[in-house]
Amino acid sequence: MNPVRWARRNTAWRAAAVSLAAGLVMGAVYELLGVVSPAPPLLGLTGLLGIVLGERGASAWRDRRAHRRVDARRPPAPRGAAHPVGPAPSRSTPPGESA
Repeated sequence: MNPVRWARRNTAWRAAAVSLAAGLVMGAVYELLGVVSPAPPLLGLTGLLGIVLGERGASAWRDRRAHRRVDARRPPAPRGAAHPVGPAPSRSTPPGESA
């Protein structure tokens, strides 16, 4: 396996493990202090899903706007300008026949 790919995958798993551990610690602290969770678990997970979807949507929208700006800065080709490679060859005789 590619070492860079392995490191990225390992980093993602490490971040997920740290996040899970932090959640477990905070859950234990809430329980020990007798703090009631501010939202039912299903409602909280639905809110997290909304955050993730909103982040993805905003990221896609931002990337799409960036691509449009790059395309808008590119000057259009002048009308009637010659192709950079040259004109297309013309065929006065059908293919396969010699003149």
